[in-house]
Amino acid sequence: MFGHNIKQSEVCRVKKQRTSVLSPSQLGDRLAQVRKKLGLTQAQFAESLGMPRSALTQVELGNRSLKLEELTRLAPYLPGTLNQFLDPNTSFLDSQNPYARYQRGSKPDLSDSVVDYEVAVRNPVPVLNAAKLEQVVRYLIHHVDGARDADYSLIGYLVYFIEFQHYELYETHMCGVSFVRVPHGVIAAEVTGLIDDLALELGTKSLSRTSLNRPDLRAFNGAELHAVQDVCSRYGHLDAISLGGLIQRDIPWLATADGEVIDYELAMYREFPFSAEGVGQSRPYEV
Repeated sequence: MFGHNIKQSEVCRVKKQRTSVLSPSQLGDRLAQVRKKLGLTQAQFAESLGMPRSALTQVELGNRSLKLEELTRLAPYLPGTLNQFLDPNTSFLDSQNPYARYQRGSKPDLSDSVVDYEVAVRNPVPVLNAAKLEQVVRYLIHHVDGARDADYSLIGYLVYFIEFQHYELYETHMCGVSFVRVPHGVIAAEVTGLIDDLALELGTKSLSRTSLNRPDLRAFNGAELHAVQDVCSRYGHLDAISLGGLIQRDIPWLATADGEVIDYELAMYREFPFSAEGVGQSRPYEV
């Protein structure tokens, strides 16, 4: 653990003494600095603070404040006191890196020189994993009735939900598919190309459930398989037109211009019912 412990009374004293503290945007900036200096992802830091990842995202964006209990949990991760953290007149991170003395695996030493952290930064740029994508397509064709005849749009839309749900939850890519926004939804050229390649290998004009072998589930880890199964449960009963309509209400689509590739980082700003915060309910989505 980093830093020092703090008593509940100190937290209360901070709140009483400060009628004007950081602005929401300043608080968000400072919290993001703390997280990045510690080398933690949003998901990891949110768990430490006892809050949903989406709530931490809103704090860092300046759209939400920290509750008293969240400030209490934050205190041990700070290089100084809560007073210093909440004081807008204090230079929270000067030229000297106060986190150096709290580096993992080392004893606190105030005479230590500055030690840079290797910050864990998620990479929104997808890199295609064609082998895994093939198994996802096989799974969808065998488990979603509407995909039994390898409908390009339907499968592409389901892969969209799988990819963005996995990225939002785990901050890593699953298959690394790129999606281009179009007026009616998205286009996933890599999915279309894979379906055509599989049909060509089988010597058929189009794929179908009867002509394609079942997926090799060993290609997935537990989190990946859960993402695929959850999307099938929530959206598998919908047709391509309905799925396209849903995508047009999702933040990543709304924040992207026609013809542009959708940035995976936009998954972090999704809202109900698309956000991964609803995962685990496994209820079919009603249009």
